[in-house]
Parts: sequence; structure tokens; C-alpha cells
Amino acid sequence: PIEDMPVETETVRRAASAEFNVDHDMNSVAALREAMDPANRSLADALQASFRVLQFVIVVLLILFVFSGFKTVGANQSGVATVWGRIVDRQGLQPGLQMNWPPPIGEFVLFDSEGREVDDRGVFIPRRLVEIGIEKAMDRSASNDRLMPGEDGSFLTSNGELAHVRVSANYSIADPVRFLQVIPDRGADSIVRVAMERAVVRIGGSRPLQELKDDFSNEEIQELVRDQTQSVLDAIGSGIQV
Repeated sequence: PIEDMPVETETVRRAASAEFNVDHDMNSVAALREAMDPANRSLADALQASFRVLQFVIVVLLILFVFSGFKTVGANQSGVATVWGRIVDRQGLQPGLQMNWPPPIGEFVLFDSEGREVDDRGVFIPRRLVEIGIEKAMDRSASNDRLMPGEDGSFLTSNGELAHVRVSANYSIADPVRFLQVIPDRGADSIVRVAMERAVVRIGGSRPLQELKDDFSNEEIQELVRDQTQSVLDAIGSGIQV
């Protein structure tokens, strides 16, 4: 009978056309190592150069970090040095080169301590004097001029008269530690201005206008205002000297 499927026959294999022999000996390993040595040396040199550059950068950053703890205080400046926010020198900083821990550990808080000026902004004189100036206003006749309540400034004397004055002051920071503990630097002018205004009100309310005009010279009135202003500032422990 004829079979439905042909009988599988084994394919005749042809003879090998190539033969590979692996010869593993010490000579081949040495040759491979010798061939790889230039590449290894190049890689090692590149890594060593990169490491030296990294070391140089670290040293530069370390030097900058250390020198950031130095600060030059100007001749008209004062302030304090802090460590973690606490004042470390209770006497304040003196002019010259000062040293502290670098940020963020340490910090310098500096401000102008001399030559500060402030005035009362014309709070005790009529508005027209502020607008045109006192000298020009005095050249005009004031017989028909009237004070406008709420707009024109003045202060009351002891006998109920209205008086006018213009006050300005020079002040310095005598105690920088107390100053920073009580008053922010940006608010110093406002504090001195309020102290001057209170001094004027106290002096005016204790004497009649005629006495202030006849019995006191300008220098004596200045001394009274200065003493009263300093008394107010000392009462709050401001560290300010007028």
C-alpha cells in the first residue's frame, strides 16, 4: 500500500568548511592587557584631572565661605554681629574690619549711627507757611489770615493761646544693641519726630506764650526741647542721642 505521508529521511550533512580552535595561554592574556593599557591610562588621566579640578573648586568655595564672615564697618556706621539670630557683642561694632561666622550662621546688622536728621514736617505751623515758606509768609500782612482747624498746625500754651514753632534735630545711635532691640532702623526718624512733638506740647502747655517769647532765648528754647525729647527717648530705652 502507498503511504499518505512520505517517509522522513535524514539530511546528509556536508563536511565542515571551517574549524575554530581557542588557544588560551599566558601570551594572549598579556597581549590583550598590553593593548588595553593605553586606554586605561587615558581614562585614569582624565579622572585624575577631573578630580584635581573638583578639588580646586572646593578650595575656592571654602575660601569664599570663610571670607564672607568679614565685614568692613564705616566711620559713620554702627551695628551688631549675630550668631543664629542672637546678638553676640553687647557693645556694638566699632568702625573697621570685623569678623563673624559666615552666613547663614552669622550675620552683620549695620546702620548709619551719625549725622541723622529729622524735622517735624511743619506740624506746628500753618499750612501756607509750609507751602510758600516762612520767610515769604512773614513778608505778607497776616492781619486777615485765619487758621483753619484740622489743616493749620499749632500748639496751645498754658494760658490757652495758639503758638507756632518749627523744630528739627540731629541725632545719633549711642547704644546700637538697645536701639535694635526696641526700634527698627527704618522707624527711627518717626520715633524721634514723635518725641519732638511731645516735647513741644509739654513745654508749650507749661508756660504762657509771652513768657516763652520774652524770658527765653532761642538757644534756651532749643535746650528745653532737646532735653524733653531726650527724656521721651530714654523712657522707651531707644539708645538714641539727640
